Amino acid sequence: FLLGGEVSLPDVLAMPFFERYVASVYYWKAMDVRGDPRYKAIDEWMAAMERELPAYAAMKADFFSTVHDIPPQYGTAFSVPAAAQCQALVDGHGDHWDWPLATCSPLGVEPATGPRELEPTPATLAARREAARRLARNHERILKFALRGSPAVAPVARTAAAPLSNPGAPSDPSPATRAAVDLGLRGVFLALGGDGNGPGGKEALTGLAKAAEAESLGAEDRAAAVSCLAYFRDRVGVPRDMGAAAAREMRAAVNETCRALVGVAEWEAMRGALVVKRA
Repeated sequence: FLLGGEVSLPDVLAMPFFERYVASVYYWKAMDVRGDPRYKAIDEWMAAMERELPAYAAMKADFFSTVHDIPPQYGTAFSVPAAAQCQALVDGHGDHWDWPLATCSPLGVEPATGPRELEPTPATLAARREAARRLARNHERILKFALRGSPAVAPVARTAAAPLSNPGAPSDPSPATRAAVDLGLRGVFLALGGDGNGPGGKEALTGLAKAAEAESLGAEDRAAAVSCLAYFRDRVGVPRDMGAAAAREMRAAVNETCRALVGVAEWEAMRGALVVKRA
């Protein structure tokens, strides 16, 4: 640690700044500080904090939440061309937020560039359960919040500088859209294994399209629900809403639910327009 073999106040005060440094230079400058031997001392110090202080590890922000929080506070960040791939990974473009997810280091250190996890580990299942609990506990509030992302909602004057925040945005009042989003959130819950009947995953969503038909939800209603679910996905904050591992599983569960709700072809046609813009 900074002053010897035990955690002290300087460690606690300095760590939030280093969290931002590590995330921001990866996202905008394509520098992986934790994976670069030139910065071994920094990595060892941060790893010691993560290993010895479970409370700290549980409260860490993820790269996505960090980099999208920085520009509204400090101003525009300037990127290098080589960082485009890093930004796509952090922002979940392509299949980066699709199951099976790429793995982080054993301590959960980002970026997630390890091999894809073909079978969920006990840690992954625990993260899914955490995400499912958060969703179940806040279902009605999340439903109302997600309805802000409907294509039918007219833009309103912004009251916040952060691009992903707009507290004054209204929710879509349409009963059909509400029913479709509600079904989608129930699908996310099942995908996370929230019903306790297995690990969740893609297999838990096999009947979602038929459930939509049974509720007389048309293609337009389901497409609107996908927009709303993506709106919610991009605004899951770490650690405000849940831990980093749980947020990764939540985002993946939303993507899989969207695919099951509208079909593979329609989802692939829609998803490019629903990704978050670069911070």
